[in-house]
Amino acid sequence: DYFISSKYYELEYDISNKYYSEKLILTDSLCTCYPSFDFLNNNLKSRKELGLNEESNIYCCLQASFKISEFMEDVINKIMQKDSKAIILLSIAFAPFCKTQLNRMTNKFNNNALRIKFYKILSLHEYLNLINICDIVLDTYPFGGCNSSLEAFFLNKPIVTIPTNKINGRFTKGFYDKMQIKECIVDSFDSYVKLCLKLTSNKIFYKEVKEKIKNNKHLLYEDQQSICE
Repeated sequence: DYFISSKYYELEYDISNKYYSEKLILTDSLCTCYPSFDFLNNNLKSRKELGLNEESNIYCCLQASFKISEFMEDVINKIMQKDSKAIILLSIAFAPFCKTQLNRMTNKFNNNALRIKFYKILSLHEYLNLINICDIVLDTYPFGGCNSSLEAFFLNKPIVTIPTNKINGRFTKGFYDKMQIKECIVDSFDSYVKLCLKLTSNKIFYKEVKEKIKNNKHLLYEDQQSICE
């Protein structure tokens, strides 16, 4: 009968309500009391220990393959064309890439395909370790991240996101809105790629964004208002 969502994840009520067969109810909270990852402590491996170059710009997109749309393939391709130090982390776990998509990606990336690192099924700790050593996280489009974004924000990682009109592409924007951070929300393919390159080339800007996330991420976890609502 009802779909409970959050004002942080939706457009204006009259617009978003049309996307649901149920009656939409919006909370003023994040609609989830999400745990933090304090168990990590400092027991994480370095890039060198994981076989990755310290000088590389590491872009992480460890999502299920169905989230790697042609839009994301083109983003990854353009990043590698523009950034000679780019390394892209992708996952072949959960929902492996089909042969058609792999062939299309191989043809599209050409020699740059050698700079893509594929990972099989990882434990939570191994996965978070990869997030920790990356520079930025690429939020997939149009089906974006949710849990993965909360995990990355805990580790103070900037996430570049382009929100859609529907909830499955708006979680990351909602988290940014809760933290009152606007710098990493974009609205087009060109602005997506441009921001990625700015984050990895402009160290002052990158540090400013990370500091904002570090200082405001507490707003995303253990949200007691969600419980009360």
